[in-house]
Amino acid sequence: MSVTLPHIATLLMAIAQPQFLTLATQSQSPQQLLNQTESDTRSVATIRCILDKEQVQSEILMLPWARAKRELAEGNVDGVFLTSVGEVEEGIGSFPMVLEKWYVYQRLAGKSGGQSHRLGVVRGSDVESWLLEHNRVPYLKARDMHQLLQQFVAGRIDYFVADDLQVKTLLHSEPQNLSIRFLRYRAKNVTFSHQFHQKYPDFITRFNRRIGECNPQITQLSPLERQQAIKYVEDQVIPALDQGFREELSARLGHQAPSPGEEIALREATWREELKSGEYRLIAESLDNPLAERLKVIQAGLPAVGELMVTRDNGELLAVSRVTSDYWQGDEAKITDLGHKAIEVGDLEYDESTSSFVAHVSVPLQSPQGRAILVVGLSLERILIGEL
Repeated sequence: MSVTLPHIATLLMAIAQPQFLTLATQSQSPQQLLNQTESDTRSVATIRCILDKEQVQSEILMLPWARAKRELAEGNVDGVFLTSVGEVEEGIGSFPMVLEKWYVYQRLAGKSGGQSHRLGVVRGSDVESWLLEHNRVPYLKARDMHQLLQQFVAGRIDYFVADDLQVKTLLHSEPQNLSIRFLRYRAKNVTFSHQFHQKYPDFITRFNRRIGECNPQITQLSPLERQQAIKYVEDQVIPALDQGFREELSARLGHQAPSPGEEIALREATWREELKSGEYRLIAESLDNPLAERLKVIQAGLPAVGELMVTRDNGELLAVSRVTSDYWQGDEAKITDLGHKAIEVGDLEYDESTSSFVAHVSVPLQSPQGRAILVVGLSLERILIGEL
């Protein structure tokens, strides 16, 4: 096999590592610096952590936001943060580094009805922009979260929308005597310039792999989120597993004995090759069998369900509602953490294909042919999402 100069150049680019990174973020006034949000603090700490682990030095420039994005487009900075996913078209976005969870906070007592509630927001915040996009005009705009909470306590507003971690940080505890309703997730990331990505094509992938390590909070579910995930599976998914499903499960379990370790490794390698080639043979066995067809019907009737899969007790795939990245699931938390539990809810995972966060819920299934595991991929935002 001959190796040409273009091949060598491509290989060197793939393994190239930047020594220094210039990032830009939105400039802040002295007052804003004193009242940085929890997301601001977490994002800088996460970036520093990732770059330290990658042994890359960095410089962070404070620029007006419009100028920061212009410098990115012109290739004068390597990246900008924090950007909402898809906000900046002139670059390549990382996976989310920070996941804000917006809630509506309202007093339990003295609620009036309809649209007469006085809504408060922080002036210039993402919350204000989102509300205005959805034709909700705030009654009061506070300078920062400290002032917003003061106005709420003083009774000048009836409710407000904010990131839950920021509220807890400012209150030093869980909010008390309030009605709290989930509104939406807001993911934030770093957007790298096209020029930087062309020069270091592998770096963003390495950056993404470090995010969970440097900011484990992004994958953690709150007690409310876990409770709602369990309730949805118990109320919506389990009842859909009718007698026909049970019969197909038994038939699928009895179709083939569990594979030895060497066979599983071979099937895993074949699965990945088929993903690359697009020619499905082994994949089709799990995607197109009668049990898989029943999974597809169940998923079609439940908008919050992004995927369904059934595995053997050891994690071997039996059926899937859509193509998944691996044949063997036995080394993943959704299988290993279930054990003898009646149900297990995993941490949040970012699904790049849908640009959304998914939580996997695992449930054991008993059959005359043995034990299987149902794994439900849930879009928690669809379950939790509320209205103002």
